Amino acid sequence: MASISTAGIGSGIDIPGLVTSLVEAERTPAETRFDKQEVDLQAKLSAYGSLKSALSSFQGSLSQLKFASTFNDVTANSSDEDIATASGSSIAKPGNYALEVTNLAQAQSLSSASHTETTSPIGTGTLSFSFGHFDADSNSFIGNTDKSTKTVTIDSDDNSLQGIRDAVNAADFGVTASLVNDGSGFKLIFTSDETGKENGLKISVSDLSDASNTDNSGLSQLAFDPDPAAAANSHMNENMAAKDALFTLNGLSITSASNNVNSAIPGVTLNLKGATSPGSPVNLSIAKNDAKITEAVTGFTEKFNELVDTLKQLSSYDSANNQAGPLLGDSAVRSVESQLRKMIASSSRGADGNISSIATIGITTDRSGKLSLDSRRLQAAITDTPEILTQIFSASGTTSDSQVNFITSSKETETDQYNINLEVMASRGVLDGSAAAALSDLAGTPLTIDASNDTFSIIIDGVGSGDINLTQKSYNSGADLAAEIQAQINASDSLKNNGASVLVNFADGKLQIASALYGDKSTVEITSIEGATELGLSIGIGTPGTDVKGSIGGQEADSLGTVLTGRGKAAGMILEFSGGSAGNRGSVFFNRGIADQLDSLISNYLQADSLIDARTDGLNTGIENINKQRAALNTKLDTLEARLFRQFNAMDQIVAQLQSTGSFLEQQLKNLPGVVREK
Repeated sequence: MASISTAGIGSGIDIPGLVTSLVEAERTPAETRFDKQEVDLQAKLSAYGSLKSALSSFQGSLSQLKFASTFNDVTANSSDEDIATASGSSIAKPGNYALEVTNLAQAQSLSSASHTETTSPIGTGTLSFSFGHFDADSNSFIGNTDKSTKTVTIDSDDNSLQGIRDAVNAADFGVTASLVNDGSGFKLIFTSDETGKENGLKISVSDLSDASNTDNSGLSQLAFDPDPAAAANSHMNENMAAKDALFTLNGLSITSASNNVNSAIPGVTLNLKGATSPGSPVNLSIAKNDAKITEAVTGFTEKFNELVDTLKQLSSYDSANNQAGPLLGDSAVRSVESQLRKMIASSSRGADGNISSIATIGITTDRSGKLSLDSRRLQAAITDTPEILTQIFSASGTTSDSQVNFITSSKETETDQYNINLEVMASRGVLDGSAAAALSDLAGTPLTIDASNDTFSIIIDGVGSGDINLTQKSYNSGADLAAEIQAQINASDSLKNNGASVLVNFADGKLQIASALYGDKSTVEITSIEGATELGLSIGIGTPGTDVKGSIGGQEADSLGTVLTGRGKAAGMILEFSGGSAGNRGSVFFNRGIADQLDSLISNYLQADSLIDARTDGLNTGIENINKQRAALNTKLDTLEARLFRQFNAMDQIVAQLQSTGSFLEQQLKNLPGVVREK
């Protein structure tokens, strides 16, 4: 008998529809359960995201309050910004100043004679650029101690105006060369990169084009000497003289090599732009930046209240609508809210023992848990007791010794007062020369530096200088010689690239070379020298420097150069010693304000391995498990569907067979003799 291949044909039952209904009946309760679980998990996951966003937004409002400098910030205003502008830092003190500008600082600019071509040969040899100024009183060129003479070699490949320009610019030593056509021809321009009298130029030439270094031909036509007595040998024209800025503040005369002046008023930078008319000063006002403080405190209260709203939305129960927040009863949320409120309500102690809280400056908590700000009380605190705001909000340290500077702290530094005691003050590495006959009577008999005594090499702080070459000339004073040695050492590329430099002094007929660095790594060593007898210097190692050593709060501190770093309760506190001596150096009071504490607390909640992240990881794992259960359910139902189809198809076949057998029997019975059909 042929088998039935179409489901339901034999029995007449809609087997596909029946199987689908049975499978869906099995699927629906599980899917409903999974959907509800996933919705709950997704809601909590979204809620934790909202919580982190609110915490991050509140932390942003602490970015200024946690720094003491915010409460010392100033504004600097000028009555005429075409003449001068000003900007202030946190160390600036309020005040008013009358500014009169006589002249601005100016960079020197020199020009050559006119030439018809820029590529025609000029000459070969060397150009030596010295920085400084001509002093009429001593009738000599006084070199800039911070800049050494730079020699540029001009050969046959670059002996044109264009080639000389490129060679000077490639040397990159503080002079810019350019070509200008003024209508009469091309001129080579040398301009000092920095303004100020001390950055004037003297250009000496070694002219290989002819036998003279001073005539007006060959390379020597680029010579320049600011000494009026040498005018006949000076062939460059001075278009702009090197000048210092000259101005007065409240009648006090001041000079500056730069038009950006940051040394006249502590903490204030002046940008001079023009000269004032006689008797018409510009008014500069330095005032506390109260608006910045008000804005920071107001932002703090607003962002905290937004955080309170978020916490309420996520964890409260709305009885009117019978709706629970997604994080109702969540221990992580309770922990966040509890610690935040504890810190907000905390008090801080000042160096004078004064106890203050945010209520002191007009911030109170209302019945809903939000902060309310009394603007009048805040303004009074800003005006009368700004140190209270620093105490309440920021992490700050106050030292009793003016030569001990509090630099910074760490999260581990605890609020307390710490005694400071020094065993050793920091010192520099020093190499002392000896008295030499050639140095003892410089005023009467100048010391001549020539090829026999102009070269030496030195190691500073472990860094070799290479050959140091002194300018060959006669030195009339020990100060001039010391300045030349210092300038040439500090011009060493090797030393500059490694941050090493020296200070050279002349006293009691002796030269002294000291490293600019303080501490155990500070050393000075001469490795080779010509004319040692004349200079009073010899090959050898000087006295090494020492690190400052001492204790903070009775516990030995880590030392490096002039800096001590605390341990124990003072861990992470850094103090710098700018002067003074060993012994008792007073104390430092450290206070950690609530903004600093809140910032650390929120950072802990937002970091990768925080409690909130652990919860979100758990929720994501739960969602992944639901997806796995969905996949398992689908596999199970696929198996069920296949089994039901097999069973119903088998039944359908049996029914079809029974129906076929019945029809056959009925037919046979009809054909039996004596059988009477009913009509």
